[in-house]
Amino acid sequence: MLRLAASSTPPSQAAYAPSFSEHRRRAFESWDRPLIDYLTLAAPASFSRWRELQAAQLRLSMSSQATAKVFLNVLSSWRLNGGRLHDMATYAHALVACSGAPVVTALAVARPVRLWLHLLLQAAVLVHTVRCNPSLCGTPVLQHPFSRRATRSIYSALSALLSLALPAGALPAQHTPAGQCRALLTLGQFLLNFLASTIIIAAAEASFYRRWKRHWLAWQRRQAAEEARASPSSGAAGRSSGSSSMAGSSGTGATTRAAAAHKLDTERYPFLQPPGWLAARFYEACTACRLREVQDYVMAAATSALLLCSAWHIILLLTPP
Repeated sequence: MLRLAASSTPPSQAAYAPSFSEHRRRAFESWDRPLIDYLTLAAPASFSRWRELQAAQLRLSMSSQATAKVFLNVLSSWRLNGGRLHDMATYAHALVACSGAPVVTALAVARPVRLWLHLLLQAAVLVHTVRCNPSLCGTPVLQHPFSRRATRSIYSALSALLSLALPAGALPAQHTPAGQCRALLTLGQFLLNFLASTIIIAAAEASFYRRWKRHWLAWQRRQAAEEARASPSSGAAGRSSGSSSMAGSSGTGATTRAAAAHKLDTERYPFLQPPGWLAARFYEACTACRLREVQDYVMAAATSALLLCSAWHIILLLTPP
């Protein structure tokens, strides 16, 4: 149990670091524990300092042109043999593989970085993978008649959903089969590559913040209780004072304890370093998004459909016909 006076320094070996950034770094490093155990035998501090740079370099290198060529050669060897179930499974597997989820998303989760850096990295990876879509659409597995029909059906279904959200005549022009394939691959790359990994990292950081804040609020409450017990107002001097002063001191103590129970007092304990106001509000919003009733699920489904329509609309506008 932590025992720390208000004027002293924070504990050096606390389970939760006083700085949220440090706590987040330790938490993300725990995901890398097998790799850290192997690489930090010689210089653990050095690896800890450059871990995010190494993770970023690894993520960008796996989306390089050489890796794309290797993956393109593997995808070119896939064939559809005419069996309906086999063809459906192969086509779905090809879409997931072309999204980059088996490599890029797995790396983003296995080697996590802070959220703002993750967004920059995933955006760069997404731009590169989208540039490879014309070559991916030219592979035999996506040029097969079954794949072309499936692509056209999915494209039409998404466009029909978009027509419900847009006024008549506002839909973009119809794409050619090659453009339909590129648009569908771009949507898969955005959903499975960029959005899915971002949701996982954002949920992880929100969870880190919730545990970190709960820990230090509990410590702050213990400090306030100890200070209240050690207050001179509880001694002889306090008993000799008038009833009005006792009521005022008790009211002040109650206010202090109430504040300590809900908000981190960074003025009284300056070593506590919470994230910025915007980041804290974002983490609080992520924590508050819990589906409890039927209408919550309905609203979440409607919001997801609107966001999907927005993403599809932007992709249709940016994809050449």
